[in-house]
Amino acid sequence: MVQLSTAVCLLGGLFLIAPVLMAPTHSSMCTPLRTINDSLSHRRRYMKHNFPIEYTIKVHNREIFRLSNISRMKLRTEGLNDLVLQRLWFQVYQGVLKKILWVLPTRHPSRPYTAELERRFKDAQAVFMQSHPAEVFQEDLPEKIQDIWDSLTEKPENMPESSWRFATPKSLLDNLCRTMYCLFSECFSNADVQEDCKYKTGNDTVGCNLFKNHPMSAFKWVHFVKMMSGINSPNSSLHNVSLDVKEASAFVFQILDYLRFCRCFLSDRTKYFMKLRDDRVEVHFSVT
Repeated sequence: MVQLSTAVCLLGGLFLIAPVLMAPTHSSMCTPLRTINDSLSHRRRYMKHNFPIEYTIKVHNREIFRLSNISRMKLRTEGLNDLVLQRLWFQVYQGVLKKILWVLPTRHPSRPYTAELERRFKDAQAVFMQSHPAEVFQEDLPEKIQDIWDSLTEKPENMPESSWRFATPKSLLDNLCRTMYCLFSECFSNADVQEDCKYKTGNDTVGCNLFKNHPMSAFKWVHFVKMMSGINSPNSSLHNVSLDVKEASAFVFQILDYLRFCRCFLSDRTKYFMKLRDDRVEVHFSVT
């Protein structure tokens, strides 16, 4: 077993961590994405209440696209950047929305909502394409991502039965929403994320109310987690910083809570623990 250990801390409220290169979201993307987010805020009504209990639709297994998928892809594909994942996100969810629409009769109460959501999604996709040079979309994708892309664009009749899964419409839109917050985090406020991000511990559901009464902005929290994504790579460099116990002991627990729910950038192989040394707290991260 190979283990990499990383100690992460703060001095004077500043992160002393070498930055990990991430693809920033183009500012023009935020308006159409927030419009999508407005529609998604009504998904419980239209994707759950208007359907029979436990109603599911047939989708490609690659279309069940969760935060854990992003984490695994970042772990297994060296140098994978957000732009590639954003391209894949649009490809995945244009197919998901089409499949939901396909099963809805013309007079179904959720059809106008779904059609409008698909229109807004296409508008955002068009802005995304216009926000980057054309040659960016002509570049070869990493092999693992290309395999996913090819399977998504394969004709349904050519796919083996094992390629299909059943999922509820609401769970598919839940995944759309959470992965959108992850991949386009610069466009969303802390309030947006707190409303939707949840993780389960045993029988308890814990919301991500982690920024309350804290001096760090939501943007800095998200940026911190993005920087931490670098430790998922076996070739990542190690960082050593420390945290003053008297001033920021509670902050350490908030970091751990935040990382515990945000599987977006930390894989299941990532472990972390705290160590008290004199008047300092060290937060150690490891990839096993």
